[in-house]
Amino acid sequence: MSLPQLELHCGGVGANCALAIAPWGIKVRLLGCVGQDRFGDLLLDKLRKNWRDICGVQRSSRSLTGILYINVTPDGQRTFFGSRGANQFMGPQHVPVARFFIHCRTSCGLQLSESWT
Repeated sequence: MSLPQLELHCGGVGANCALAIAPWGIKVRLLGCVGQDRFGDLLLDKLRKNWRDICGVQRSSRSLTGILYINVTPDGQRTFFGSRGANQFMGPQHVPVARFFIHCRTSCGLQLSESWT
């Protein structure tokens, strides 16, 4: 009989991509929003260890930090349960265009994991 296991990982599509390319010396800009909670603290600590500038990641008291729970059955079937959390309050008005994109002389990438309506 195997015992249940719970793992906690920081991530998200944007953060995972940024973490993957930052070691190559590519200047990464990350925009997002976390709640004023322990998960937000954990995520910001992880980000600070990998970037010098995380000023594009905001904190909000309007919601908790987004979370995704992935249940994996013994046969490998995965079921996802998630909440966008504080990221739902990000929108085009939160993108400081001059600060984040003016220095992109050779290439820029913009990845949206939330739809802006």
